[in-house]
Amino acid sequence: MLLARADAVEEPLNIGAMWRGGFLGWTGGFLGGGILGCWIEVESTETSNEYEGVAGFLLGGLTGATLLTPVLAHRLGGREGHLGVGLAASVLAGALGVALLAASDGKLLLVVPVGQIWASVSAEKETAERRRARR
Repeated sequence: MLLARADAVEEPLNIGAMWRGGFLGWTGGFLGGGILGCWIEVESTETSNEYEGVAGFLLGGLTGATLLTPVLAHRLGGREGHLGVGLAASVLAGALGVALLAASDGKLLLVVPVGQIWASVSAEKETAERRRARR
């Protein structure tokens, strides 16, 4: 039976990997979810117009980004934090970002991705540190 030594040094949290995961999750989730949302809208509507699929792309993209950002931040960050807290933070940041985007007439477009990535990485980092402190 192997026991961990009390004086063993833990590796520091890899914050850079969490940020990479958040960025990759947001871009991949937005593109993947957007393509899927566009396809669903085009296949499910009978009328054809020049903007067909745009609303589906935006809705699917925001949904995909909201879900995949905390998942990849958690996965690439070493899976030490709490994924549920990251998901909740991403949903809240996305909702606040969309509200700010609507209130600013589109001038604050970068608030949504930056806010969601920051919220997901912060939640992963904080919950990982709390779990480490309990050991």
